[in-house]
Amino acid sequence: MFSNFIRFDLKNGLLKAWKKYVIAIFVFSCFFSFHFFRVYAQNIRLQKSGETPLRFTCGDLLLSVLGGMKEFHYEDGEPFLFPALWIFVFLLLLYFTLRYPSENLGGIGKSMLILSQRRKTWYLSKCVWCVSFVLIYFAVLYLTAFLTCICLGGEVTLQPSEYAPAILNAGTYLKAPPWNILPGLFLIPCTACSIALLQMLFTFFMRPIFSYIISCVLLLSSAYFASPFLPGNYLMFFRTEIFSENGLSIFLGFCTAFFMIVLSCVIGCLRIEQMDILEKE
Repeated sequence: MFSNFIRFDLKNGLLKAWKKYVIAIFVFSCFFSFHFFRVYAQNIRLQKSGETPLRFTCGDLLLSVLGGMKEFHYEDGEPFLFPALWIFVFLLLLYFTLRYPSENLGGIGKSMLILSQRRKTWYLSKCVWCVSFVLIYFAVLYLTAFLTCICLGGEVTLQPSEYAPAILNAGTYLKAPPWNILPGLFLIPCTACSIALLQMLFTFFMRPIFSYIISCVLLLSSAYFASPFLPGNYLMFFRTEIFSENGLSIFLGFCTAFFMIVLSCVIGCLRIEQMDILEKE
């Protein structure tokens, strides 16, 4: 029965959601192109002064949307620079994964749940769907960065350029290059899975819109407060030990993500057992 639930969810929640991935590709391409034009504008100024033009890499493109922002200290008197591209990438993902689980409690999804009498199996199948959607989302993001880099004439390497953090306003307390961003490319999807599962859990306690608002507040709080207890910080390259001297531990990030994933699955299974699904709209 579990395999039947998974096939149903992957078909209806992934294959039929192909338009969402098309939208994501368009958004990612625009964001990566924005970084290209930023470097291009910088090169125009460098050429006027006779200096060597800058190059960009695939790693630079990924940092432009996943780098996030440096740690904010309001006591320094600096303005809070809202990480618009970063937060939009994750809010788009959380919006895409918002309604399918709760909507599946209607129609054939509810019928399958009632006939099977296995509510925990139904919920765990939704967890598999959620994780699968998030992982494919990031696979699309990475592939788009790779193809954009080729099309725009960048260097196809994950190694960021030495100047990239400065252009992206990553702060001054950085480790010396080179930077190995590969661990972060695994940590960020894992953390995103944990937040998406947490949002899915909330949709079974409240209306989806309120669950989405909680996700927005979580991301905004993570941008404002650099704390290991706010998982959104692990979604930012510039907040981790990869770049920052006092950055968050990658290992701690994986542990936090794993804990949130397990907790969301356990509480979700308990919640679905107690829910009156016949009255669920």
